[in-house]
Amino acid sequence: MSDMDAIAAAKAKGFQYEKCIIKGQMAGLNLISALDLLESFHVLEALPVKWGKNHLFKCNCELCFKNASCPHVVFASWVVDPTAGCPDRYLGTHFQRRRKRGRPSAKASEVGDAGEARCRARLSLQEQYKAPQV
Repeated sequence: MSDMDAIAAAKAKGFQYEKCIIKGQMAGLNLISALDLLESFHVLEALPVKWGKNHLFKCNCELCFKNASCPHVVFASWVVDPTAGCPDRYLGTHFQRRRKRGRPSAKASEVGDAGEARCRARLSLQEQYKAPQV
């Protein structure tokens, strides 16, 4: 799909959303199509009361339903209220962090990419070791 085709498809979907969901003209639209259309757009709704220091909106995206917060809510809150801060759980997040299976290591030498490589090398050596038979 070319860029112009994608733009035209997005505009058509937007006009259909406005006609069906906002204006309520649902003629010829079944339930599955209506739900598909509703889930195609992230809709922010202003909350009547500020329920958190960083949240002035609620969103219909899956992440917001799961965590009661999402980037859409945080960014919209920043636009409306510049004093709203970033939620605490996002402040220490590293984007390139990979989680290892099992319990996290307590050793400082096994943290990070280089430490993980050393840990994997040590584990592979342990698997190759055969205990002496006495």
